Amino acid sequence: MALQSGRDAGEWLRETIDRNRQQEPNGVYSVCSAHPRVLEAAVRHAQDNGSMLCIESTSNQVNQFGGYTGQSPAQFASFVAGLAIEAGFGRERILLGGDHLGPYPWRAQPSRQALQNGCDLVQACVLAGYRKIHLDASMACADDLSPALGDELVAQRAAELCAAAEDAWARLPSGSPAPVYVIGTEVPVPGGETSSSASPEPTSVGHMQQTVGAGHDLDEGTEIGDALHLAHVGLIELGRRG
Repeated sequence: MALQSGRDAGEWLRETIDRNRQQEPNGVYSVCSAHPRVLEAAVRHAQDNGSMLCIESTSNQVNQFGGYTGQSPAQFASFVAGLAIEAGFGRERILLGGDHLGPYPWRAQPSRQALQNGCDLVQACVLAGYRKIHLDASMACADDLSPALGDELVAQRAAELCAAAEDAWARLPSGSPAPVYVIGTEVPVPGGETSSSASPEPTSVGHMQQTVGAGHDLDEGTEIGDALHLAHVGLIELGRRG
């Protein structure tokens, strides 16, 4: 779907989601890479077909400590902007996103410290101009008693991440577009699957409803309730065809 003149990428994403929910065969791809040649090719492709371009970085790829690319969110945003300028591609057509933002890179630490680092990362992303914010607090940390966290605890931690994002957004200049939140964790960990010994199990409708329900129960009566109601996307596992 081509980006209409005068629309920014965030508006395009919301329109794409709305049309998809109306049963239109419509969607958007996301390029999750920091490799210059990959991103240059992505920019050329979007330039050729007149579309917007969604580029994301994961929490262990780019973070406030540099990640494995050695870049902070602000540095990554500047890097992507430079590629766009060099190609003559309008920056308003780029939607920056953060994938699996949360405590994942610091999960070997106690949960309070890991979650604080996750909140700092979310804020750094929002302040750097990231618009698509995937909140992922599903991973167990060093002091969690079980490797599988319950939906309620995951939702509580995701709410803290969302509050951090909203705080950062409030510090941006007046009129800055709000983040678009992505919730759900039914996808491989950042970097992809680490084992191919068994096919991933598809997400059941009941499990997705339970995850959404936990979020709704939490956001009622909280300061970030309005923000969580703006969550437009849920992640599920589709499985693999044998």
